[in-house]
Amino acid sequence: MTSPLPFVSTDCLHAIADCYGTPTYVYDKQLISEKFNAYQSAFAGRRHQICYAVKANSNLAVLKHLADLGAGFDIVSVGELQPLTLNHCKNYTLLSAWPRP
Repeated sequence: MTSPLPFVSTDCLHAIADCYGTPTYVYDKQLISEKFNAYQSAFAGRRHQICYAVKANSNLAVLKHLADLGAGFDIVSVGELQPLTLNHCKNYTLLSAWPRP
C-alpha cells in the first residue's frame, strides 16, 4: 500500500497511529509548501494574494506555516481570527466576509 502522503512512509503513519491512536491527523509540511508554491507560481507576474480559509482547518501549526509562506487568511468570524492571534502570526492579510453593522 502506498502512503497517502508522498513524503511520509506508510510505516511512519502506522507508528504514529500506534502511538497516538486514531483518528490522528498528520500534515505534510513539505507537501503544503509545494502546493502553496504551485499557486504562487501560477500567479507569478500578477498582483495577487493567496488566502487560506481558516474554516477549512484551524490547526495552529498549519496556519503558522502558511503565514510564514506568505498566505493571507479568509475569516468569517471572531472565532476564526482567534487561532491566528494565539499563534502570533504576523504580517498576514485578512479577507473577511463579516457583515458590517
